[in-house]
Order: sequence, then C-alpha cells, then structure tokens
Amino acid sequence: MRRTWILRGAGALLLAAGLVAGSCIPQDHKLNIPYRAQEQFNYCTPAAVLMWRLYDGLVTVSQTTIFNWMGGTGNTNQINVANAVNYFTNTRDAYWDSGSPTTYRQMAARQITAFDRSIPSIVVINYDHVVIVNGGSWHTDPNYRVWDEVFAHDPDPFWGANRYFSAGSWIYSFCPPGNRYCDQIISSGATYDWSTNYTTYNDTKIYGWDHDLGGPLPY
Repeated sequence: MRRTWILRGAGALLLAAGLVAGSCIPQDHKLNIPYRAQEQFNYCTPAAVLMWRLYDGLVTVSQTTIFNWMGGTGNTNQINVANAVNYFTNTRDAYWDSGSPTTYRQMAARQITAFDRSIPSIVVINYDHVVIVNGGSWHTDPNYRVWDEVFAHDPDPFWGANRYFSAGSWIYSFCPPGNRYCDQIISSGATYDWSTNYTTYNDTKIYGWDHDLGGPLPY
C-alpha cells in the first residue's frame, strides 16, 4: 500500500532554529500544503511532488503524469525527484541534499531554514519512502527556537496529512545511527544562507534523542 521510489534514504532530527524573542510558550506553524494521497503503492514521490505543485498555486496534474515523467518505473533516483520538483512546481531551484549521520545537523539546518521561509522539503524516511514537511512546533529556550515535533504530509493514506513525529522519532526516521545516507529535496534559494543561520541554531540546542549521545528513544 505504500513505499518504493527512492533508492536509499533515511531521516533527520529537529535542531534549534534562528533567534526569536519570546517565552517558553509552545508555538505552532503549518505551511498549509494541500494533501494528496498516493494513488498507487509506488507513487509516494509523484504525490509529494504534486502537493508541492499545488502549494505553489499551480493546477493539478495526474500522479501518473509525474510518475511517467520521472521514468515510469518502480524506483527512481533523488536527482530525478529534484528535477521533477523543478519541472512541475514554481520552485525552480530544488536539489538533492545528501548527508549522513555525521552531517544530519547541517541537513536539518537547511530543512528548518526552508521551513522558516515557508518553502516545502521532501524528506526520505525509513529508507524508501518520502514525506513532505508541512508543519512543526517549538518552544523558546531561552533565545532559540527548539523543535519539539514535526508534522509531515505522508502520501501513504494509512498515515495521511500532518503525520506526527516527536523530535526523537523524526531523527530516527530521517537519519538514524548506522545509516549510510540521509536524503532530502530542498530549495537552494530558500537555504542559501543556511550556514549563517546554522551558527545561531547551536549544536547544543537539540531537543529529543540524539544518536551522538545515545540513550533511549523517546516517542
């Protein structure tokens, strides 16, 4: 009922994001991406690209059209996914962002930078499935936005819109320890200064389980 499409994958954590004013009152934010379930068991990527397209204000196209444009096979590579985003949406600068459990913080910094600018990201989870980030919540501690959870539109109708991940379960899904690759499709224009922002995210401000530190995985 789900899966396939990406050759390899993994998942991410939720880092502290840029400086904000405020207290420890939880805050929520959603991009309000229109949700579409995948129409075939191997259509998770076409469904995610279609959701990005609809978010950009374009008319719908069939998931089969996107599937066939990417080659019409059961699997594709991440470059094809980025190319599909560039072809089918108004976001013309998407690229394949590949990392590993040693660089997941940098990947999350780019993901959060895009999210703060209201640009979607397509993230590979559980090695062979994609979701599109639609929302999250954070608290301020004391001057950094520290992510508590993420909401992702999962094309698999079993999970549906705004699938909930705690900070710990998100990192375990996106970039677990021992995983060789971690992948996402992200806009370079939305993340061009991520490295500057990364200095304010602060490696020590991580909410939830951190595979560098070990310990039990919270849900």
